[in-house]
Parts: sequence; structure tokens; C-alpha cells
Amino acid sequence: MKWFKGNWISRLFDNDFFVKILSVLAAVIGWFLVALIVNPNVEATIHNVPVRVAVEQSTAQQMGLDVVEGGDQTISISVKGKRYQVGTLTADDFSAVAYPTSVSTAGEYELEVVVQKVDTTREFEILSWNPGKVTVRFDRIASKTFDLTAEAPNVKVAEGYIKGDPVATVSPKQVTITGPEQNVNQIDKNRCVVRTDVSEEISSTLTTKGTLEIYDVDGRLMDPEENKFTLSSKEFSVTIPVLKQKVLPLTFDYLNVPSGVSTADLKFNMSSASIQVAAPVEVIENMTELKVGYVDFKQFDLNYGKDFEVELPTGFKNITNLTKVTVTFDTSNLTSKNTWISNSNLKLANIPAGYNARVVTRTINSVKVIGSPTDLVGISSQDVVGEIDLMNTDIKGKGQYTVPVTVKFPSKNGVWAVGEYTAVVYVWQ
Repeated sequence: MKWFKGNWISRLFDNDFFVKILSVLAAVIGWFLVALIVNPNVEATIHNVPVRVAVEQSTAQQMGLDVVEGGDQTISISVKGKRYQVGTLTADDFSAVAYPTSVSTAGEYELEVVVQKVDTTREFEILSWNPGKVTVRFDRIASKTFDLTAEAPNVKVAEGYIKGDPVATVSPKQVTITGPEQNVNQIDKNRCVVRTDVSEEISSTLTTKGTLEIYDVDGRLMDPEENKFTLSSKEFSVTIPVLKQKVLPLTFDYLNVPSGVSTADLKFNMSSASIQVAAPVEVIENMTELKVGYVDFKQFDLNYGKDFEVELPTGFKNITNLTKVTVTFDTSNLTSKNTWISNSNLKLANIPAGYNARVVTRTINSVKVIGSPTDLVGISSQDVVGEIDLMNTDIKGKGQYTVPVTVKFPSKNGVWAVGEYTAVVYVWQ
């Protein structure tokens, strides 16, 4: 048995591979013993340890200042200690703080960095750190809200259409920019632009993504990241309205048309009979005319004419820049005559429940009547009725009220009164 054991061990040492493995193992054990017993302490450097700027409860904070640049710096820390302690250290084991004790106004400052262990029970020594100071810029944080404009320079429209003014479509149609006060104050309030570089031909309204461009007062583009800006919205879009062109006839309508008068027989002239406009396709497609207003027969006198302001619906573009149209009438076949309304022909209507009323006015004189010479022959005050409708009169108890009078000609056709007339009515309960 002894011979067998000795022979087995002897044969192992005759194996070169076994001898090599045994040598490496012996070396490792020897190095470990030396590291633990002969030289137990080592030095090491921990990199990328973040530096926190302690603004809270400082004079800087009381003055409304905050870190706007240099708040994301790191340092390297040299340490010494037992190998098994040092070998497991990371950036999280250190507290690196810069205190802004001398900061009271906006500007750039060099701050001393103070480094400490997070766990004071760990057995290692902090030797040094680099850099020992950090450069930090302080400023007040300001917020301003800017209106947005839009640009779509490369979008073209098909023939027969025009491109409306591009609109920046965000909700709301403004952007609030927050950042260092000095930087925010440099923004040109009229140059916050949402721009799209889409290049295509379109025949209908297009909405596409856009990029916000911020310009300073000197016309230079400002990088939000470089200027430490925070934006209230991160996504922007641009709507490019496409308007279809169309020529629309200009028309008007009539009010208070008297009985027996055919407006189709009236001869008139318009300074402009039509207008060229552009509007969204879905709006203008079914439009056949543009009404400019009304001709009221209460004002229709001899040689009547009226100026109408041309007002376009929202979203329309005035291609011909026509802002006013004048309508004149040929009244050469008409004449006028003055008459009067007697008290007996002043008729009350719609007297409020619970009230009584009577007309105080004795007569309404100088009622001007317009009509053809034939229609005005023989017309007298007996043909004129003044209707006094109390429905829209604000009756507040007993008293006299001045109310409008509508002039009518029950037995005559084709004539009308020009002007506004009133009468006094006494009301009681």
C-alpha cells in the first residue's frame, strides 16, 4: 500500500501539466498572503464622481439665483485603504458638494469642492480629488410666453389655388420658454418660428410637423440646449391652408319692401359687379354669390345710393382688394309727395296685458311718400296709417313713452314712406 501511494504521487510530479498548475496556484496563494499580511493597503482612483451644487438655503437661493451652467460636473477621487475595501468603491460611496457661500449676484464663480465618505465606518482614507474647484454660472430663472409664427417656404400649390398664410398649430398657439433670465431676455418676441422644410405641391390643406426656431434680438438662431431653455411644448406642427380662387357676383337684398313694388323692376348700378376671392375648397365650392348688405325702403329716396363695405367670411382672402362697392338707383320714373298722419289713423297694436294705452300725438306731419306719378295722384292723409307696435317697448308702469311708427298705405300699392317717425303714447293700468 505504501509503495502504491508513493508511486502515485511520484508519477504526478512527473506530469508537466500538473507541475505547471501547481506552480500557478502556489504563486496566487503567495501573492494573496503578501497582499494581506506584508502590504495590506493600496491606492486607487475613483472616477466620474458627480458634484452637487448646494444652492438650497444659501444666499444665492434667497436672491432668486440658480445654477444655469456647470451643475453637471464630475471629479476623480484618490483613496488609500485595504485592498478588499478599496476594490469595491464606486462613485456612490462619496459625497462631493460645492457650496455657493460667496454667490449673491448673477455671474460665473469658482467654488471649492468638499468631498466626504457616504459611509464613515468604511476603512479607507481620502487622499485628494481633482479638480478641487468647479466653475459654475448662476442666474435668475425666468419664464416668458411668446406668440408663434409659421414658415413653409418650400411648399407650392397647384394651379388655380393659392397658399394661405402658414399657421403654427399648437395648443395653445404660444410657447413658454423658461431659462436663465439673461438668455430669455435676448429672445426676439416676434421671431419664435415653427418651420417646416417639406417640399411638395399640394391642392388641399396640409398639416405637417414643424421645428421651433428661436431668434435673438440680433437675428441669430438660439440653440435651446446651449441656452438652457425648457419649452412648454416639445412637438410643433404647421398647417398650410390651401385656398381655391373663385369669382363671385356681388348681390344685395331689400328690406321693408312695400306692397305692389317689384324689386326686379328697379334699375340700379353697382360700382363692382363681382369680386375675386380665395377660400378653403370645402367652403367656397358651393358658394354662388357674395351678399354685401341690404337696401332699406325706409331710406329709399329719390336718387338713392348707398356704399357697402365688403366684408369677407373668416378664412377668405380678398384677391382683388375690393373693400367698398357703391349701389346707385335710377329713380327717374319716381316722384315724391308730402302728406301727414292724423291721430285717428295712428293705430296701437300689442298693448301689454293689464295695461291701457292711448296715442297722445295729434298728427305726424311731413311724411314723405315715394312712388310713381300715377300712384301718387290723389293720395291723401286718409290713405296713410301709422302703426304703433308696443311689443318691443319696455313698459315700466304708468307714463308716456316715445315709440316708433311704421307708415303703411293699406289702400295703395307701389308707394312707401321715407324716413323714421315716432309718436308719444300714454300708458296706464
